[in-house]
Amino acid sequence: MEEHHATKVLLVEDNPDFAKLVDLFLKKHEPEQFIVTWKGNGQEALAEITRNPSYDVILMD
Repeated sequence: MEEHHATKVLLVEDNPDFAKLVDLFLKKHEPEQFIVTWKGNGQEALAEITRNPSYDVILMD
């Protein structure tokens, strides 16, 4: 049986309302498909990537 893992997404967005909207959109149909971590700016995102470089996708504006 093939092992399935959730897609780890780093979301870099300074607007908390838009970040929540993206999170809801990604998790709408298959909530277990995505693990979303939100950071409010590029500096926070770089610190997160340094600590945890295993993200599958980085979304930023």
